[in-house]
Amino acid sequence: MGVTTMALQEYEKRLLEFLVAEFEACHIDSDDPIAKTGKEIVQLYKDQPDSLSRSHIFKLDMIMLHLQPTERLLQRADTLRLKYMEFAGAKMAAVYRPPQLPPLDQFNDAARRLLLADLQNMLQFIHWSYFFTPIREGIWNSIVRWAAGAMAFYTSIWLAGCWFFLQIGRNFYATLLTVVYAGVMGGFISSQRRMQMIPIEGDPLASIYALENGRNFYWLAPLMGAVFAVVLMLMFQSGVIESSVFPKFGTPEISDSQVAAAESIGPIPAASKTQKFVLPVNSTDDALLFLWCFLAGFAERFVPDALERLISRTDAFSKAPPPPPAARTEGVAPPSKGVGELAAPSDDAKQPTPADSQSEPKDRSMIQS
Repeated sequence: MGVTTMALQEYEKRLLEFLVAEFEACHIDSDDPIAKTGKEIVQLYKDQPDSLSRSHIFKLDMIMLHLQPTERLLQRADTLRLKYMEFAGAKMAAVYRPPQLPPLDQFNDAARRLLLADLQNMLQFIHWSYFFTPIREGIWNSIVRWAAGAMAFYTSIWLAGCWFFLQIGRNFYATLLTVVYAGVMGGFISSQRRMQMIPIEGDPLASIYALENGRNFYWLAPLMGAVFAVVLMLMFQSGVIESSVFPKFGTPEISDSQVAAAESIGPIPAASKTQKFVLPVNSTDDALLFLWCFLAGFAERFVPDALERLISRTDAFSKAPPPPPAARTEGVAPPSKGVGELAAPSDDAKQPTPADSQSEPKDRSMIQS
């Protein structure tokens, strides 16, 4: 079973052509055993150029690096280190330490091997980056195309749904659909920014894994954005969160023209003609509602943090101790007696008045008569 080779791109063919020309100019007559492999690649390039792959480019470049004299290696070292720093990024560049080499007049085989090992390591990483960069860019382009198609699809559904609901006078459903659309778009933009933050420096294979795994965010983030947008709208409608920068809601009347437009499409229940929904008061509140719903999808922690603060306040209120009883003060009537308690007679009630003492015998005589 043969090994499948990837066809070279046009710019890779030009690079291989350049390397073959340099090998023929400088190393074609070399007796070094490693030059034999280079000669085979050059011959394969002339006989079967379509059978070559990126691995042949890497082999030929490493062979020529090994065959170059020490003076040429020293001249090429600065260029390779600069290119290595560009691909490796700040983190890898910070830990790189070039070898300590003696002056050229004191160079020996050990110093050459040390220099050659350093340059081979940098050249290997450069080719590693060249190999995986087209793959990474291909994945990124496919993600962007998929995201653009999904956004166009959701936008068309939103426009069609809003047009239909507004035609039949269902402003609440049009508002709800726009809220969901704003949350979905916020989630899409957030996912796009997250993908753009994947570093392109350093190990290219790690960024490829990150891009592949990041595809899931294009499904999860818009879904979460839609849910968070609806929850935020409910919090606005219920008055749980209020501020001058938050939208105000009211219950607008349904006009006769809206009822007539709805009846022209089809019969509607009589209760729907007088049904009221809580909607933004004016166009400014509409704009504020859609803006905050977009932010609910864009900033994933906005709605969860608001809910956690609401739960914390609710727990603190439920666990708060009851207020102490009010202290009695002068001039305040004492509390009334409870059921079953007898009120003690006052001093005025215990001693009869003179009028009562004079009228009492008269009352008795009247009773006796």
